[in-house]
Amino acid sequence: MEIIIPPDLSRCSYPVVLGLCLISLVSCDSKRTEALGPDPLVVTVEAAPASGSVRHWAGTVRAGQGTSLAFECSGRLVSMACEIGDAVKKGEVVAEIDPQPFELERLRAAAEVVAALPALDEATRRMETETRLRDSESTSRAKLEAAITAQAAALARLEAARAALSLAERAIRTCRLVAPADGRIAARHVSVGKIITAGEAVFDFDPDGGREFVALIPTGHLQPWQSGAKVRISNRLGARQPAETVGEVKSIGPRAASGGIHEVVVALEANSTARVGEAGLARSEAPDPDPGLRVPATAILPQGGDKMAVMVVSPESRLELREVGLREMEGDQARIGSGLAPGERVVALGASFLRAGQSVRVQNRPSEISNPSH
Repeated sequence: MEIIIPPDLSRCSYPVVLGLCLISLVSCDSKRTEALGPDPLVVTVEAAPASGSVRHWAGTVRAGQGTSLAFECSGRLVSMACEIGDAVKKGEVVAEIDPQPFELERLRAAAEVVAALPALDEATRRMETETRLRDSESTSRAKLEAAITAQAAALARLEAARAALSLAERAIRTCRLVAPADGRIAARHVSVGKIITAGEAVFDFDPDGGREFVALIPTGHLQPWQSGAKVRISNRLGARQPAETVGEVKSIGPRAASGGIHEVVVALEANSTARVGEAGLARSEAPDPDPGLRVPATAILPQGGDKMAVMVVSPESRLELREVGLREMEGDQARIGSGLAPGERVVALGASFLRAGQSVRVQNRPSEISNPSH
């Protein structure tokens, strides 16, 4: 920029000339500001309490307290008496492993018991003799102590042999796998001839009686599903006549690694007619005590990982990028669990094009958008 000094000012002092230059620069900066335009106009919406509408969650009915049947010992599977779906009675043999190795172990342990008995008798007599001789001072204390030690060792060998015999006999008994109660075989995991290890599942077993309803529920909706809460299961899919049954929350599983989902198990009433494998819809009778706040889904700004944020408009019309706790997305709405207060205004559209600290002009979002009917 070139500054031209009029001839009649050429004789002015230096401070006067400098002041004229500053005035020119301020004028140029003002024109540049006008060229950039006014503060951007943003559409905002007020963070409002989310509705506590009743939600239904799909799930399936399963047998209560299902378990796996397994052998207590390792061995080769020689027979299986059941197939998937077979009904069994309590105490009924469902599978067997080869008992011969345990029979041989029992014989060996029994032989050791037989051999240990006379050895103990001999050591006991020796100790008694050394004790009498010691009382009459006809033997040394060292010989008496050696006799006592020998008798204790013989007794320990006998006890070890008896323990081994007891374990072998127990192993023989556990070569037969029996049903712990009346029920049904739900799954089969091994085949005849396989070498299985102790504790390895052979069958999945569903006892008769209790039924459970299992549903997957997001973390943000767990509040009404606390242990002991009453739940209604209705509209079971596949049933000719839809029915409803009542249950009670039994357990809540840990958060799944793939996301904020929990397995919720509901114990059904004893008189429930629900059948294993049926699908249904569940709803909790308890209201959500803290439904959170609702904002448009377009206001959410992902920050990397699980972090989310919104642009909050201050009373001075300046923007603040604030991290919030997102519970869930519900269509075009988002439920916020933390980070916002009721009544605070957030940028509803185009927040990603703005920056924190920026001044804006506020326009309220139309009521039909900020207050959806659903």
